Amino acid sequence: MSPKLSVSKAGLIRQNKSGRGIPQDSPISDLIANVYMHDFDIKMNDYVLARGGYYARYSDDIVVLIDESLLKEAYDFMKTLINEDKIEINDKKTDAFTFDKATGQFKNGLDILGTLHPFNQKQYPQYLGFIMREDGVLFVVTL
Repeated sequence: MSPKLSVSKAGLIRQNKSGRGIPQDSPISDLIANVYMHDFDIKMNDYVLARGGYYARYSDDIVVLIDESLLKEAYDFMKTLINEDKIEINDKKTDAFTFDKATGQFKNGLDILGTLHPFNQKQYPQYLGFIMREDGVLFVVTL
């Protein structure tokens, strides 16, 4: 029989002393995020649907599909709602893409939002580990 290893003594549990956020990977994290973001989701979904778009959120990953001409307006609206809820957007993790139907190509659209950072100069949109490319969708697994 192998000796039992104490999870806390092994350093596998660390206390969040910042007073912000919710525990990551906790079974209740998604529930807390969904309760906290409920009003945001309703407002954002109504806004995007009224403009012929699509909105989805999973925990802290948000996707908005909307006409390119409305991209900046939608982003500013989302930032306003997020600021009201005292949440921060990490611009370094923000992605925006446009899709040219004529050429069938994605283009990084962060210049439209004014949030260009070297970190987020991706070539293709990503959401929940899926990379959307012109030739298909890739699933990325990070170990």
